[in-house]
Order: sequence, then C-alpha cells, then structure tokens
Amino acid sequence: MGSDVEEILAKTRSTHAKLLAFLQGIAPDVADRRLGEGWTIRETVGHLVDAEKAHRRFIETVAGGQAMPEVAGFDLNAWNA
Repeated sequence: MGSDVEEILAKTRSTHAKLLAFLQGIAPDVADRRLGEGWTIRETVGHLVDAEKAHRRFIETVAGGQAMPEVAGFDLNAWNA
C-alpha cells in the first residue's frame, strides 16, 4: 500500500503544480469571461476548491473509521454517476 500512496501523492502534486502554473498565466479579464451559459474559469476553479474540500472530508471520515454523515437530499452515488 505504501508505494500506491506515494504514487497517488506524486500524481496529486504534479497535477496541482501544472494547474497552478496554467492559472497564473490567465489574465483577470479572461478568468471572468463567460462563453454562452457556461461557467467562467474563476467559477470552475472555485468549484474545484469546494470539491477538494469535500473529498478531503470524505477521506478523513473513511480513514477515521467513522460513519458517513447523512446529507439531506444528497446521493453520492447519483452525483458520481
């Protein structure tokens, strides 16, 4: 398991570094540009940040051997389908 974790951590670091490098090159007016009805780059990055926080809490819960809390109206399996 140790090598699997190290592999995951290395990939996470690499992906994070690539995303940061890319985002640093985007001008503020481009970050707020909306094409049609879609999200802006800024909104998409905000969504990624929120998702990372939610995934971290899920991992902490599983690692701690705790039961997953119920969230009214949220179905994890449907969300991930």
